[in-house]
Amino acid sequence: MRQLLKYIDISIVLLVMAFSLAVGAMILHVSSMQSNLLRASAINTAKLYSKTLTEVRTLYTSDVVQTASAYGMEVTHDYLQRKNALPLPATFSMRLGELMAKHAGGAHSQLYSAYPFPWRKAEGGLNDIFKKKAWDELSRDQSKPYKQFLETDRGLTLRYAIADVMRPACVNCHNTHPQSPYRNWKEGDLRGVLEISLQIESMNQQVGDQIANIRFVYSLVGLAIVVGFVLAIHRVKLAKNSLLQSSAELKVANQKLKDISEQDALTQIANRRCYDARLSSEVSSAKRSGAPLSILLFDIDYFKLYNDGYGHERGDEALRQVASIANGCMLRETDFLARYGGEEFVALLPSTDEEGAISIAENLRAKIEAAAIPHEFARQCKFITVSVGIVTQSGVDIEAGDLFKYADSALYKAKANGRNRCEVGNQK
Repeated sequence: MRQLLKYIDISIVLLVMAFSLAVGAMILHVSSMQSNLLRASAINTAKLYSKTLTEVRTLYTSDVVQTASAYGMEVTHDYLQRKNALPLPATFSMRLGELMAKHAGGAHSQLYSAYPFPWRKAEGGLNDIFKKKAWDELSRDQSKPYKQFLETDRGLTLRYAIADVMRPACVNCHNTHPQSPYRNWKEGDLRGVLEISLQIESMNQQVGDQIANIRFVYSLVGLAIVVGFVLAIHRVKLAKNSLLQSSAELKVANQKLKDISEQDALTQIANRRCYDARLSSEVSSAKRSGAPLSILLFDIDYFKLYNDGYGHERGDEALRQVASIANGCMLRETDFLARYGGEEFVALLPSTDEEGAISIAENLRAKIEAAAIPHEFARQCKFITVSVGIVTQSGVDIEAGDLFKYADSALYKAKANGRNRCEVGNQK
């Protein structure tokens, strides 16, 4: 019996030692994992920030600056000192970055270039080693971000830089602006670098506190194996639930960002940005399969008179009603409707021949007319109607630009022939 008790004691000691070694190994592993997770999380966060700033800036340029400029508003860097002026896209982007920094501790954004405008030379030039390296690397390959983890006076910091590419809408402005330091810009040139800087210290502190708690629990487990195992299992469950919750919240946030970038805020259908991407995808698919691809381009007849007569609030409601009716006519999952701009809408109908496209277009036109949305200012029917341009193409020669051009031509033909009708455009 004594030998058995001694054996049991030795077994317990060995088990405790083995468990302690396992706990020590786990602690070391957790410490290593902490460092790796911090870096991966920082990179993903910086990537999300940079993508958000880029998409918002692009949207601001296309939907705000170009529209405002067309109406004669001034777009300038010193907009706060001028009346009826809007900020330049770069100025707007930096202002947005400042607001993000206030709500996301340790996050900062910069926009710089080898050719900064005079008023941005101090902060917008290549004034440190990282910026110069980022410019050199992105000049060679715009598709890959340039990043480094650096020790700074604020602790370990991730500096994450992506290419800011010259877009078509910006070429003329940069080449003709009286204070532009460079006047030979072309579409696709590297005009600048967008950098996101993230302090790792705040993230590290939070994770470090959790790791310290885990180590404390593991120490208690070493003293009381049974209780320790229970506590460990409990903490694993808590950690798992927290991870699942964080993952779910991240998915929701990502979906919201996707909706913002691809959905028209007024009508709740796809916007032009989403349409452009979908058109490119459908054209590629049609080329591979040889299946026909049809486009319906339609807009509301006499909509300017509607807005002038009823006001823009009623005009917005009319757009929502038309979008809802048209969306109801998209019967297949592959059918796609988007607001192209103003009162103009576009529908993509994959694997739909001309006869099928005409049938869908006539059904759409008739349902909108049957809705009897009053339009007493129209010159013909006293209800809202639409004119529809139809084009169908198939084969390897199908081109996105041709599709829209022919659909647009057909739409103008429908208007010229009396409106509230459908017309078929030329085909290749």
